[in-house]
Amino acid sequence: MATTTVKLWKVLPKEMYEALMNESEEEPKKETDSVVSMLKVLNPRYADRAEKILEILKVNTSFTWNDHSQVVWKGKTIGSSNLNDILSLSLKNTPTQRFNLPGVLEFAAAVQEANIPRTLFGPSFRKFMEGDLNLENDKKPKKPVPAWITFDEHYRK
Repeated sequence: MATTTVKLWKVLPKEMYEALMNESEEEPKKETDSVVSMLKVLNPRYADRAEKILEILKVNTSFTWNDHSQVVWKGKTIGSSNLNDILSLSLKNTPTQRFNLPGVLEFAAAVQEANIPRTLFGPSFRKFMEGDLNLENDKKPKKPVPAWITFDEHYRK
């Protein structure tokens, strides 16, 4: 099969040819919305609440994030922070006390600054915001001492 090449400048009107050539010379701009890109990584069941939270934070506070999902608070990048981890942790409905991630305090401050409804967050993060949980409570609570073991037997070990 023989292939024929068509010279566009001969076939198309001059205006269409110039418009076509100008479009092909420019590289298409990739406009990625940072909120949409963040939601792709999160658990789908948290997507609606996370989108609301991120939109409010994006508009109302000095809390932002960069292309690597690192938290940027008042112009300062928080090293080794990850907004995806912070969001998924704050939205979970399961009880957790792991609020020692880098950037969690800045995220909590931004949530308070933007006055985001607490109902968007999971119960553990709400308790953390109210001060019932703190960063030192990262370990599981100790099991109670069985009643049949005496005080001396338990603490002599």
